[in-house]
Amino acid sequence: MKLTSGDDRDSDLTGVNLLTCHFSRVPGSSNAAINELISGARQAELLARSFQKNARLGSAYFISDVEVSSDILKVITAPRPLEHELTLAIIRQFVEFFQSRADDGKYVVCDPDILLVRAGIEQAFDDSFDIAITRRSDRRMPYNSGVVFVNNLSPDCGQRFYRLQDKIIAEIFRKEAGWFGDQLVLTEIIEKRSTQVSKDLYVCNGLRIKILDAAKYNFSPNRDHPYLAPPPRGVVLYHFKGRCRTYMDDFYQFFVERRFEGIVRLVWLPIKFLVNEWRRKSVKPLFLRAAERVMPSDRK
Repeated sequence: MKLTSGDDRDSDLTGVNLLTCHFSRVPGSSNAAINELISGARQAELLARSFQKNARLGSAYFISDVEVSSDILKVITAPRPLEHELTLAIIRQFVEFFQSRADDGKYVVCDPDILLVRAGIEQAFDDSFDIAITRRSDRRMPYNSGVVFVNNLSPDCGQRFYRLQDKIIAEIFRKEAGWFGDQLVLTEIIEKRSTQVSKDLYVCNGLRIKILDAAKYNFSPNRDHPYLAPPPRGVVLYHFKGRCRTYMDDFYQFFVERRFEGIVRLVWLPIKFLVNEWRRKSVKPLFLRAAERVMPSDRK
């Protein structure tokens, strides 16, 4: 793991750190075509800037195999993994990251296709947990790996949490290591390997794992359809999953940066909506064909 840009000097962090990761896809594949709509690096840039506007951002780290020039991202270069090991490779990158930065403060570890749409992320951190994840209404994969809070009250909790995931995926979810393994492993940890100590607090291997409300800290619009409208009341982190990533850039400009106001806003909103809808619908065939979208096999 090699840090290629940004200031890497030790310093007293003034806020929450950010860690995200995105690897380029196989050229010519459906996923590569989908990513051309908004690159992983652009997603990470918008994510970091949304934190900068709505929180006290410490450092923003971006792990990728792509060369990136940014004044806000500290880019860590890593080789692109094989497609059938993508999620496992990302987890192993996080293990390596936290090995070297155990005392670096609090972290939000998340997918790059997320925006911090209003203040309040610091309120998620309290003294009751080491790790926090979000629960959603999905029977097969009720816990989403797209947002993880690493509290670092214990300096090695981030490393231990991701090392545990690595071990379990290698043991029982090897077939899903390319896609969905990172989701399935959370269900295994919470529902099969943890002891529940209160309503939303579990203990596994000495780690206190708290469950947070996805509607607030990992909101995704119904049917992955964001529109161009202000985020619902109470939403802190907005997750642009799937094809709705096409909306991410304009959503940032209208509702995070608030670049357009008055009559300009009224004129541009419907135009931008129509453009984004056309782009979102145009990639549906690619999205359905993408090999990673194969659902995981049922397990007893």
